[in-house]
Amino acid sequence: MAANEPKPKSTGAPYDPLDLKTLAESMAKVVLEQPVHPLAQVPAFEGAGVYIIYYTGSYEPYKSIAQKNKGQKWEQPIYVGEAARKGGRKGGVLVEGPAGKVLFNRLKNHLDSIRNTKNLKADDFWCRYLAIKDFFIPLCESLLIDRYIPIWNKVIDGFGNKVVGAGREQSRTVYVSGAEHPGTPRFSPMQDGCPR
Repeated sequence: MAANEPKPKSTGAPYDPLDLKTLAESMAKVVLEQPVHPLAQVPAFEGAGVYIIYYTGSYEPYKSIAQKNKGQKWEQPIYVGEAARKGGRKGGVLVEGPAGKVLFNRLKNHLDSIRNTKNLKADDFWCRYLAIKDFFIPLCESLLIDRYIPIWNKVIDGFGNKVVGAGREQSRTVYVSGAEHPGTPRFSPMQDGCPR
């Protein structure tokens, strides 16, 4: 080794390309390389996977989030989510065959939730997404949530969650740190990470 060449870094443990964090970082990088679309104009597509939603509007409680996304910087998601094929949460992650439009449908569910509010505009929301093999979906989603700590994942529980039996409850208002979303069904605010 020449005197001016950098020495290899030793961390004590050998590099493991199959380490879960390494795999998650690799998938997250690919998700973040995907094009950003207006949430209201996502073209129909097939697949299950991971998605990121960004906010760029003028709603005061989300102003700091919007500022980080202005000029197409896309630095702070408001939500990170996943959509698994039907039955995936019950052990169907190794099932082969088409997943259907589950990821596209989840994005449409978010769009419908936003349109149900009285103080958010669908045109202020953008997204990127990636169809991924079912087994890797939760791993990638978890890393992105930990990296960005999106408000709808960490503060407002359920703004994006698809709730079983949804539609049976009355519509109610979501509150969070001054944010209020009247007309939004089936959601509960969180305080310090715990539902109220």
